[in-house]
Amino acid sequence: MFRVFIFRRTKEPPKKPNSPIKELNSKGTAAETGVALISKLLKPTFMKARIESLNRFFYPDIMVTCDQRDQETPGYKRFPCLIIEVLSDSTEAFDRGDKFIDYQTLGSLQEYILINTKKPRIECFRRNDEGLWVLQSYAGEQASFQLQSINFEGTMTQLYEDVNFLPPG
Repeated sequence: MFRVFIFRRTKEPPKKPNSPIKELNSKGTAAETGVALISKLLKPTFMKARIESLNRFFYPDIMVTCDQRDQETPGYKRFPCLIIEVLSDSTEAFDRGDKFIDYQTLGSLQEYILINTKKPRIECFRRNDEGLWVLQSYAGEQASFQLQSINFEGTMTQLYEDVNFLPPG
């Protein structure tokens, strides 16, 4: 069993901290849709991740924790096994760079997922048995993908449901 905490980026925090997001619109942007796929199965909540060794907090788009110790801290979670970031022009460099480097210090983290909003592509970084991060990419509208840390399999069609990508150029 695992508990899931989902955060959708907004300019305003929720009216009540840690309150569930009432509804995620799957007919909206790719960023909203990526979160909506997971939210159909899991309870969404506004939550932050704490990296104790660096004394830093982040707000991942989606965070999954399976660790009972995370029940001790209602305002943040310290032991996520999966973190998903939905890329945007304003966050992509940070999500791929410094934030990922910081997330790698979390011993509990097994997968770090980047969801592309310009084309059907998922980049899945998995920690292997030697502690190295290995990239597996999923691309194309017909592809399926796996989130091994939570034993989840989905398709790009489901993930990008109702998303109309802009033509390149």
